[in-house]
Amino acid sequence: MKRLASLFRIASPDLTIQRKGRILQVLVVALSALGLVYTLLVPLNTDYRLPLLGAQLVGSLLLAASCLRLVSNGRIRFATHFFFATQTIIQALILFSGLSTETFAYFMVVNIVTVAILDAPRFSSLYAVAVIATVYIYSRLTAQPLSFFIGHAISTLGISLATWLAADQLLAALTESQQLTVTLNDRTERLIASGQQMERRARQLQLSAEVGQQTSTNLDLDQLLKDTTTLIRDQFGYYFVAVYLPDVNREHLVLREATGTAGDQLKTERFRLPMHGSSVVCWAANHRTPRIVHDVTEDPVYMMVPLLRETQSEIALPLLARDTLLGVLDVQSRELNAFHEEDVAILQLLANQIGANIDNAQLFAETEARLSEIESLYNLNTLLMTTLDVGEIYRRAAQAFADQLGVDRCTLYSWQAADNTITQEVDFSTAAAANDESTFNLQRTTYALRPSSNTQRVLQTMEPLLHHQDSPDISPGKQQRLRDFGQRTCLEIPLVRGIEAIGLVELYRTADRPPFQPADVQFALAMANQVATALSNASIASESRARVAQLSMLNRISTAFALAPTLKTVFDGARREILSLVDATGLSIVLLAEDKASLHWIFGYEYGREVDLSTIPPLPITRGFSGYVARNRETLHINRHMAQRVEEFQSTTVGAVSNSWLGLPLIVANELIGVVAVENAEDNDAFTPRDIELLQIIAGPLAITINNLIQFERVQAALAAQSEQRVQLQTAAEVAAAASSILDQQALISRAVALIKERFDLYYVGLFLIDAATQMAVLRAGTDEAGQIQLARRHQLAVGGRSLIGGATADGRNRITQDVTQDDEWRPNPVLPDTRSELALPLKVRGRIIGALTVQSTQPNAFSPELIATLQTMSDQLAVAIENAQLLATAEATSRREIRLKDVSTQMYRSGDIQEIVRTGLQAISETLGGTNVHVRIGAPNGRSLPMQEEPDA
Repeated sequence: MKRLASLFRIASPDLTIQRKGRILQVLVVALSALGLVYTLLVPLNTDYRLPLLGAQLVGSLLLAASCLRLVSNGRIRFATHFFFATQTIIQALILFSGLSTETFAYFMVVNIVTVAILDAPRFSSLYAVAVIATVYIYSRLTAQPLSFFIGHAISTLGISLATWLAADQLLAALTESQQLTVTLNDRTERLIASGQQMERRARQLQLSAEVGQQTSTNLDLDQLLKDTTTLIRDQFGYYFVAVYLPDVNREHLVLREATGTAGDQLKTERFRLPMHGSSVVCWAANHRTPRIVHDVTEDPVYMMVPLLRETQSEIALPLLARDTLLGVLDVQSRELNAFHEEDVAILQLLANQIGANIDNAQLFAETEARLSEIESLYNLNTLLMTTLDVGEIYRRAAQAFADQLGVDRCTLYSWQAADNTITQEVDFSTAAAANDESTFNLQRTTYALRPSSNTQRVLQTMEPLLHHQDSPDISPGKQQRLRDFGQRTCLEIPLVRGIEAIGLVELYRTADRPPFQPADVQFALAMANQVATALSNASIASESRARVAQLSMLNRISTAFALAPTLKTVFDGARREILSLVDATGLSIVLLAEDKASLHWIFGYEYGREVDLSTIPPLPITRGFSGYVARNRETLHINRHMAQRVEEFQSTTVGAVSNSWLGLPLIVANELIGVVAVENAEDNDAFTPRDIELLQIIAGPLAITINNLIQFERVQAALAAQSEQRVQLQTAAEVAAAASSILDQQALISRAVALIKERFDLYYVGLFLIDAATQMAVLRAGTDEAGQIQLARRHQLAVGGRSLIGGATADGRNRITQDVTQDDEWRPNPVLPDTRSELALPLKVRGRIIGALTVQSTQPNAFSPELIATLQTMSDQLAVAIENAQLLATAEATSRREIRLKDVSTQMYRSGDIQEIVRTGLQAISETLGGTNVHVRIGAPNGRSLPMQEEPDA
């Protein structure tokens, strides 16, 4: 029954629709019933009467039910056409089937009349055309007389025309009546609504004034928002009132204050909405206009909050001040259509007051914060300016950052722009719990920067950068560092001095602390500027002290160098000063050779002792670290990849392998004279830029001093050479005098070798004369005990043998060995073990070699070209003197023989005794032969020989 009753309800508040619906319901029921009665009463001329009757019954009921359902849904017009169009079609089919009489055609006129009444005459005319056309076709098919069709057409048109005119009049009268009724109802409702609206507006204005009065004097933002939301809820009786404020990045609207237990829970959960999200609050913020939702179930942008399920309507109003969005006021009600246009005006007025109050509170808070920042900056400046120690400034600054900005960790770095590295100067972490202590990490650690890193960008742009642990652009290293420290956000602030960055500050906060606000960033920048200024002042003071120390050191070094008498003293002084200033384990000095193609090691010092460099060959200028410095005349500092650099430069390692090497050119008057180098075998970072600068300063006076002493030694050497030359000439003169005054050959050569050894400070001098019979060079004179031993042994060397004397006596050319250890021709002499260099000079007279002079020294390279020339001159003079002595001895011997012959001849001439004559002759012959026995036989007259013998004298 309920379903049947629901078919007769009409779901429409429109009275016209309800009236037409009632008429249509009656017509549907009546016509359906008449159709059934007609079917039952009029006999059908067919054998299928019962099936057709059943089909018509079911069809009529379905058609009636469908039309009644459409009417109950308020679709009167559609139901009218659906029912009567179907009736027209059914009636036409029955007419053509022959199951009815011709009078049935007049029954179709009812459809035309009903449509004209329920809808409009113009639609009814369509039905009239359809009915007339149907009857015409029927009359033609059944061969009805033309009068039948004409009579039916006239009847149909007459009834239709009368109906159409009556319907138009009724419709016009009904419309006018409805308009009057609506007008009266509207006026009545307006009067009632106007009174209610005025009463409501008066009450709202009074409440708005009360809210504005109570909140305008409050400058505490949190208390202001709490009072505002509570007053609006209590005074206006709303379900939920909340205020949303934008976050720092204006990416979210954060619930700052809300009413009720739901509001408390949402605040605890830190409820927030994306600024560009889909919600009523976000829409009002983005469009800066209020948005009213009369029914939250029908609003497309409404976002349901699980804790606010009772909300039926909502209004969101932007909070604006000075054309800036400060937040959104959100008001929700349990009632549908709770907010009207006048509510919007009142609430907007309240929103404007709230926005102004929020702006005032924020300005007041900013003013207080600015005053507090100024005071903090003043205190920080006082704190930092009371010390000039750079390390202490870093420590104080780190703690000040942590205290003033409420961070959990603060790290300060210095930036070395030359090699693009940062050095951690201090790391300060605050107490994590009440019983913990804040800690400083003062270990300095250096990190290399990647060119595209965020830290590199901060230092180059000198702009702060904020990192979140979940930021998409954060580097893996920074993200891991945040995880290791247990932090959520990191703020990087550059330390800027003038127009360049000198370092940076990293500030960390955990998830328990609020994120960094723009005010925090600005305050951190101001503090960083104070720290950079303090570091700059400390650096200037430190540089001033260092400059004073450098000047003092340079004065001390200059004085020490000026008083140094020798290069060895200079090297020792440079070693003491340099190793006391830099962290070096070794020092070396090499000087450029005269040919400018090689470097000679002249001084080396390592691990507290001087290095023996006598066996180290000269270094080609094309190789090695020192060769690079000499070629390019620039400082070379190597402290990384030492093995590869050694191979690259083809460097020679003397002593321990170094981890850090620093070489500086020694230049005087734009001329390179050498290289000074320091090295450290343990620390790669032993030499700082300041050390390099200091050594470059020292290299200047060191080079000048070395050059002056070299020049002085050259002058001294020249004077010594002149003195030596005078000695040589004097010795040559004495040898020449001895040669001219001493006629005895042995005395001459003994005196000559003694003079040469004494005047030239030699180790040994010996003189050999050639024995023509044996072709041996026989030692005739030698100095000291070694010479006496060799004379006693009758020391002699083969002419042309494998010795210096043998070679000189063979071809008449000098033989010299500056280092006997390097000469294969030289043969050692056991009685002369200390010989290191030897010179053999041939003794030649008129192209004939008569001997050789050997000159030996205990020093290698002892024979200079000048000394060799002098000794050669003396050798030539000595050879002539020896030859003259030999000639003189020969002449004297000849004279003595002639005198003896004359005496013998006289004795023999004066004697008449043959025996006496023979004895006198034999005695003369025996004396000539050195006392040899002489025998002679003389024939006797009788033919026998008479033996005669001369015995030598005892």
